[in-house]
Amino acid sequence: MLGGKRTPAVVLVVLLLTRQALAGMPTPRLTESVTMQLSTISFFLMALLVSALVIKWLWNWLARDFKRLPRVTYRVSLGLVTLWGILFVLVLTMIAGARELLTPGAWQQHGFLYKLDGAPKETEPAVTTEDQQLAERQEQLRLLKERLWEYAAKNKGRFPESTEGVGDESLWRTPGAVGLMYRYNSGMSANGSGEVLVYEPGIGDTRLVLLTDGSIIELEAAALYQRLDKEGRP
Repeated sequence: MLGGKRTPAVVLVVLLLTRQALAGMPTPRLTESVTMQLSTISFFLMALLVSALVIKWLWNWLARDFKRLPRVTYRVSLGLVTLWGILFVLVLTMIAGARELLTPGAWQQHGFLYKLDGAPKETEPAVTTEDQQLAERQEQLRLLKERLWEYAAKNKGRFPESTEGVGDESLWRTPGAVGLMYRYNSGMSANGSGEVLVYEPGIGDTRLVLLTDGSIIELEAAALYQRLDKEGRP
């Protein structure tokens, strides 16, 4: 049995060390916005109280050297800091109002700040012509790949012996005004060896290449021809 004097202290220690137990009781919870607002209010309230304490300490420290300065209490210091804060808010409000009167409608709210309505907005980087052309080339080769793999699925994995076996002539032309015909290596099958199946003709320094494993890669012209020679292709 614990003594009567020690019992409150022991109970207090047990309560402090015990984790929260809901025991099936409903627990109200605040929304995220309300929690953020309360956190902001508590932060500024704490800053106000600490500022008042600092002002009181500085004022009384100066009052030791300047006898004419009266010593202030914490309550007086808190009132002075609050009054200064209200004055600052009033001055800032007047500045914002004067700015709006001088340039009506020029300032628009963006989040917590205001920006000029005519200010340049952050935009995504513009797509260059080269990027558009590359995307068109990749899309055309992807369409050709789908038709070739459809043909292979119906013919035990074998690709057609010529370009006439899949699609019309427009499918085998590169996009653009020139519209050159793709180079096609016949007599191959869909596999994972990654041999050159279809590649672009002389377009720039790099060529898009479709491999037998289904991947579409970009190779330098010299590297492409070296690879074709290694595979024994024309």
